[in-house]
Amino acid sequence: MAKKETVKSPKKGRVNEPSTWVITIVVMAVACGFGIFLPHRLLVLLSVALCAVSIISIVAAFKGKEILRIASWGLCFGVVAALVSLMGFVYTLGAYSFYKEPFIPFWEISLTLGLTVGIFVTVKWIWTGTGWGGRIGSIALCAVLVFFLCCLALCHLNYLLDFQPPVEKKAVIEEKDIILHHKSPDSYEFEMTVDGEPFYLEVKWAEYQRYEVGDTYTFKEYRGAFGKPFYIAED
Repeated sequence: MAKKETVKSPKKGRVNEPSTWVITIVVMAVACGFGIFLPHRLLVLLSVALCAVSIISIVAAFKGKEILRIASWGLCFGVVAALVSLMGFVYTLGAYSFYKEPFIPFWEISLTLGLTVGIFVTVKWIWTGTGWGGRIGSIALCAVLVFFLCCLALCHLNYLLDFQPPVEKKAVIEEKDIILHHKSPDSYEFEMTVDGEPFYLEVKWAEYQRYEVGDTYTFKEYRGAFGKPFYIAED
């Protein structure tokens, strides 16, 4: 008597991985396109919200890994959302024109935290079975990543937590400059004299096209929640 062959049917709820990633990336790309035209504060807040949603999605994907649909959609949405939120934070960082400060504010805090995290990770998980080259490399990698993320976070918090009303200021545009970037959008700047010193203010493309050399431009002066003052272009 011949054995009866049983054919396993695919599990219900399974989502095709490539299509899941494609759909998520397309949706996020469309959202990014519309996001460019949003006011600066709203764009920063949306990046914060998207970062929180990405964390929740990744946690849900690992918690519900037995349910393939949740695991598939949760993981891909969480990863893509995290990357998009990071892009939003980096994109909006250029709007802060710090003055009376080093080129990278908060560098002391960021560097200290980066080295601390790098040493902790290396000693805790990488020290055993790794040569000195690998140990130094892991410290340096962690330090750079934490330094970058810490600078991003502190610059944005310096803006978001500053509840004092900004001071409106005006200055004459002396020069218009375009900073070309090969792997990111170009930057547009106005050169003006502020408080007796030459100053560069990054503006949006529409503002760059609207104003000419010799025009008076209006911008805002913020004191900063952490005492790091900066200028920001009018939204």
